[in-house]
Amino acid sequence: MLGEARGLGDLPSGSIVLFHFKGKIVGEAVVAQPPKEIDHEKRNRDDVSDELKHYVVFVPESIRAYPEKLFISDDEFKEITGKSLRHHFDISPQQYLLLIRKLAEKSATS
Repeated sequence: MLGEARGLGDLPSGSIVLFHFKGKIVGEAVVAQPPKEIDHEKRNRDDVSDELKHYVVFVPESIRAYPEKLFISDDEFKEITGKSLRHHFDISPQQYLLLIRKLAEKSATS
């Protein structure tokens, strides 16, 4: 669930979402269903805070949390994409492959 979806734009099924926390990419998942507004019934049933406005459904088997030694820092991410983790963003398939390569390099050296 997420708050305001500013900058999120279209997030079609099949999109890969990167999760970041404290300035590092910590995992990823594949979108099963685009973002939807949380309706009154769901808000009451799941006791959802008013701050949360939308929810995204992910393909369960695609959800990956990276081991801490593989986290990608904001600086590493900027080096690959030219973008900051502080905002919603789109990256190209080539940039995603470079990100995966960085994860593989970190995994090989640890």
